[in-house]
Amino acid sequence: MSAEKVTTSEQIAIGVAHSKLILIGEHAVVHGQPAIAIPFPLVGVESVVEYVPGSIKFDSSFYHGPMNLAPKTMQGIVNSVKETLNYLELPKKIC
Repeated sequence: MSAEKVTTSEQIAIGVAHSKLILIGEHAVVHGQPAIAIPFPLVGVESVVEYVPGSIKFDSSFYHGPMNLAPKTMQGIVNSVKETLNYLELPKKIC
């Protein structure tokens, strides 16, 4: 997904993207492999990352609470947050 809008400051970052329909090739399209996929702007997502002192928390329509108590269905996002913080060499407080 390409970002349609990105806003950043020292305290908050916002990104917005549209979805895509993958007709053939399933997950291959995100790895640059042959596939048939088309943009689907009717369904989008907005992500807001805000600095708040303390532990990392999620606030979404699927889960609201501390990252370390997130349900198994959100472990992909939990792992993405952890790996992003590791890559950026930023401290993480998840408890």
